[in-house]
Amino acid sequence: MEKYKYYSVLILGLFFFAGCDRNVTCPGFPDEFLSPINYSINDKLTYRDSAGSQIVFTVNEKFVQPKTEVHHDYYKNIVCDAAANFNSTSDSFRNGNNRFGISLSIADARHDSSEIIAEYNILGLNNKITVSPSIIIQYGSADSLVHNLTLGGKNYNNVIVTEYDTTLYPGKIIWKMYYEKNSGIIGFEDKQTHSLYYRE
Repeated sequence: MEKYKYYSVLILGLFFFAGCDRNVTCPGFPDEFLSPINYSINDKLTYRDSAGSQIVFTVNEKFVQPKTEVHHDYYKNIVCDAAANFNSTSDSFRNGNNRFGISLSIADARHDSSEIIAEYNILGLNNKITVSPSIIIQYGSADSLVHNLTLGGKNYNNVIVTEYDTTLYPGKIIWKMYYEKNSGIIGFEDKQTHSLYYRE
């Protein structure tokens, strides 16, 4: 008899947790955060410097998973995950690297207050930062926040600037880049050509 009671309680518990999960709404990506990866395969992304030189990237990978099914982490917290990314390549190389990509992710045990993480790279320079619900600049990192910036005749707000001292990091050919949450990487500085490239 005790055995049947045990299994009855176990089955009721499983139905309870399943019912709770069905009542949870996982957040997806707000449209403005997906705009930096809003491209299709074979789309061209062009960066130009003041002399008219161009670096053109061709999109060769695109993936968007707005939200996943609710599940539990090791501590039984409800977790909502989502992921989106694109990758592209160019005929131009820096230190053997010709890639440009952006990845966005939500990984959250508090489904009502998700953080959005952006990871991005261009020609070998990488960065990872929290962009929502607010931009978080880690103390001591290579990042800073510029509230107003003009690049290529376009005005941007709240631009994350990643900058490395090339005397300390001589291997970094791309030593500075600019990221805006609605546009992605809007520019970068290239030690090889001594140029600032900006998005067309």
